[in-house]
Amino acid sequence: MTDQAASHSHTLAARHWRWYVRTAWHALVSMADVGLLVVGSALVGLAAVVILEGFGVVRIGLTASIGAALGSGLVIAVFGAFGLGVAAEGPVGRGLRGEPATEVEAGIAAGLATVVVGFLLLLAASRLSSVTSDLPQPFEEARRVLHAAGRAGWITAPLAGVGIWLGRRRFGETVWWIESETPLHYVAWAVLTMILL
Repeated sequence: MTDQAASHSHTLAARHWRWYVRTAWHALVSMADVGLLVVGSALVGLAAVVILEGFGVVRIGLTASIGAALGSGLVIAVFGAFGLGVAAEGPVGRGLRGEPATEVEAGIAAGLATVVVGFLLLLAASRLSSVTSDLPQPFEEARRVLHAAGRAGWITAPLAGVGIWLGRRRFGETVWWIESETPLHYVAWAVLTMILL
């Protein structure tokens, strides 16, 4: 093999690996958006329930006083809105549209990215357990939301991978399918999070 052929082969291999790294990064960004949307939606919903309980509209037993309910609800709402804001900062789902990939590569990247995001949510929930034990009950419920979203991410990972693979195999790169992947994954992840709570 000549020096020129070896150099050309090395350049092609480097391009190939860079392409896989970009594909993995775009999938991770997209699944992080979905995970933040799920957590943000659940936290904003929890905040609404806590505030409604403070005003006596519902009785769940999370807080004992209106002051604790309003304070807890507003802090939880801020964190939920922050998650929604970070996810919505760029176009949600931009990652899966960022790099052209075969249906198998897109499915594998989405499944692995969902596992990573689920792990990060579980890690955050476990780190917060010592902090929330000294705070009012609604904060422990917010930590449980993170934990449930992390577990749901792990469970929906095969669904994301296989769903994207089958969808792209069946419908190809049609615009309506590419635009539907992220909302479908969000719905599955959010419903499973609510079931696990």
